[in-house]
Amino acid sequence: MLFEVIFVLFLSSLLCVLAVPTLYHLQRKLALLSAAHQIASVIRLARIEAIEGGVQTRVIFDIVGNSLFFRGKEGKSTRYRMPNGVFLYTTNLPSHEVLFLPQGIPLCGGTIVLRAKADRKYIIITPVTGRVRLSDAPPSM
Repeated sequence: MLFEVIFVLFLSSLLCVLAVPTLYHLQRKLALLSAAHQIASVIRLARIEAIEGGVQTRVIFDIVGNSLFFRGKEGKSTRYRMPNGVFLYTTNLPSHEVLFLPQGIPLCGGTIVLRAKADRKYIIITPVTGRVRLSDAPPSM
């Protein structure tokens, strides 16, 4: 009886040891995906507010501070920080910002890259239309 209890405890502890790295990796991937969706939502909001308010709106990416700022039609800035373990890696946007004209057209398109360890997510903004999409691979040129 005692041997069976010890054996069951050994098996359950072995399963826990094997599951922890998998759960950590899954948590990191979900945090990266969540941050990418949040940034895409903020960019879409900036486009909608530009159209509704007939004003320029902008999303500014602070690479060093690992955050972004949204300046909407009210003129107020809202700061969004990246979750722990997710880094705003780089952008190819001029001055690291997306500016939407009153018609909802972005001044230019570009890519924002998020990184969590070896994983990357690409947020791609198309020029002219301002469409925002997420990708696991960098955009083709």
